[in-house]
Amino acid sequence: MTTLTATQISNQPEAFIHAVHGALKTTSLKVAEAFGKRHRDVLRKIDNLDCPSEFTCAHFCADVQTVNLGQGAKRESRVIEMDKDGFMFLVMGFTGHKAAQIKVAYINAFNWMAEKLGCAPTNVEDRKPLNRAVRTLANLRSAQGEAADYAGMWKLVNGYLGVPTIEDASQEQIDRAMMFVQDSIERETHKIIEGDYLAKQTLPAPVAETIDYPLTRQWDEWQEHHLVGMDAMYFSDIRRLIKQLLEASRTGATLQVGSVANIQEELKALSHLCQTRGIQKRKAEEKLSHIQNFVGSLAKTTNCMQSTLAR
Repeated sequence: MTTLTATQISNQPEAFIHAVHGALKTTSLKVAEAFGKRHRDVLRKIDNLDCPSEFTCAHFCADVQTVNLGQGAKRESRVIEMDKDGFMFLVMGFTGHKAAQIKVAYINAFNWMAEKLGCAPTNVEDRKPLNRAVRTLANLRSAQGEAADYAGMWKLVNGYLGVPTIEDASQEQIDRAMMFVQDSIERETHKIIEGDYLAKQTLPAPVAETIDYPLTRQWDEWQEHHLVGMDAMYFSDIRRLIKQLLEASRTGATLQVGSVANIQEELKALSHLCQTRGIQKRKAEEKLSHIQNFVGSLAKTTNCMQSTLAR
């Protein structure tokens, strides 16, 4: 396969990086194309990454797409989407001068797309005004003699923005947080001036998150590697739902339930797999019992023959 040049990636960053719900992603197909590797080899590399499952779930996501094979031929193939962190972890093992150039061009493409979409992470200097404002608000809310809860205040701000940490916030999110914190400072100041010490106000709840798993695969179309083993992390909607629920529990986000049809089908498939394995185990135990009985009978017959010959 032909390796692309760094210039080709630099000239067409949008051909390699795309936005999914505001997050920048690339795919295993694009990585294979850029580095001149076979797609199945890239998939095998991802499957064999030596990293915690939490990292894999957070930065890699499997999908099934129609892949062009040339001359009009197409087929369904597993394709893995990954963010910038996942990409960088994956390509650490790609060595050589040419590979290094492709890595740099790819990372620059991520950064260019981030700037274009206004979702580039901010730095310490960008966040200094917000940091001062949050500390001021925390100090104002401790006016009743309580210790200033800086960590709790940042947790609420992060939850309001819907980001894991403030370091992940874009400049637009920083500006929104600044406006909210300034409004909160004004409210707290009025309370102090008027001598009205009310209970601490809570920040608005994060934007409601929707649980939506529409039907994509009937229960009898699920294969065993979709349900158990390493591949399950790429296919299982149940695992994604649990992760979504845990994150909502951490941030306090409101959940709205759409469809859970595919999760129901996955549960049926999982139940069927458990039943099938149980039947197979019982059959194996029955066969083993028959063999043991046969061996026992054979041993008795052998003893009888030896006794007869001894006489």
